[in-house]
Amino acid sequence: MNNQPDRVSTVLLLPSGQRRRFLLLCCVYLVLWQVTWLSASLLDRHGIVSPWYLPAGLRFCCLLIFGWRGLLLELTADLLCGLLQFTLPIDRATVFLSDKPSWLFYGWVAPVLAYAAVLLPLRRWMRDAWDFTRPAHSALFLVVALAASTLAALAGTFRMVYTDFLTLAQWSSILPVWLIGDFIGILTLAPLLLVRVAPGLQHYLQQGRWPRQHQSGVANGSADLRTTLIVLLALLLVFGIPWSLELIPHFPLIALLLLLPLAWVALNYGLRSAVLAVLLLDSGLVLLIALFDQRDHSLQYQFVMIAIALVGLWLGGAVEARNRIMARYRDFA
Repeated sequence: MNNQPDRVSTVLLLPSGQRRRFLLLCCVYLVLWQVTWLSASLLDRHGIVSPWYLPAGLRFCCLLIFGWRGLLLELTADLLCGLLQFTLPIDRATVFLSDKPSWLFYGWVAPVLAYAAVLLPLRRWMRDAWDFTRPAHSALFLVVALAASTLAALAGTFRMVYTDFLTLAQWSSILPVWLIGDFIGILTLAPLLLVRVAPGLQHYLQQGRWPRQHQSGVANGSADLRTTLIVLLALLLVFGIPWSLELIPHFPLIALLLLLPLAWVALNYGLRSAVLAVLLLDSGLVLLIALFDQRDHSLQYQFVMIAIALVGLWLGGAVEARNRIMARYRDFA
């Protein structure tokens, strides 16, 4: 990926049509943020702890790509989320949410600032192109994702303990749930956005349209369709066969078989398809966990989801690096 953070920020300093397009992107982002947040909240309402927190992936990319403007956008998204918690029938402790204005303000800004404390310095320091085909960049992505998730979880659970919403004994169990949920949300969604969406943002902001891909676009569309069909078939086999044999309690171990079709997709179609397959596989796992009421095994499923994200990122990056080397060799020959 090109060095999108600096380039996008420079573009956004220009007036007229580019600012209008940026505002349109902001509106789309806010809607998408609320939809992903509501999906996690609906699972919580039905007694199923959401295995991931997709807004964490959106927040990660927003701050990484847009910098300080992304920070303002994220604070706006969190504010809208807070307002929805008072207007929608969501099973939350209203006393906790409205205990004191200071704590309400803290709960609004603390998770966003925790991410910003990690990503904004990284954005200034990292001048080279962000490229998942380089193992060092993939490793840095994992470290940064873990650091941001940890800080946000610490900030959020601190508020819960200090306002007596949680006891210290409960804190030790809630902290890893928060941390892992954010971490999975970043691992699943951020690579997809950085690989497939971010490169076109600059072109859209400047030209008002996404870049044309011609023949490569047709090839990518065919690969995406095949990837989707492979993922759906894999989920059907991995969950359908055990269900018919009444082996539901062993699903977490059987779900590791999903790594096989993911590896096939990465080896044959590269990084673009691998990150798409990761999102589809993890989304399927979340839906099937809710459908089969497997909340007692949520932690095992979360480890499976992390394994899927890591395999897709590392193997897809390695295959993409190989493809680039082969393309350069053919051009040179």
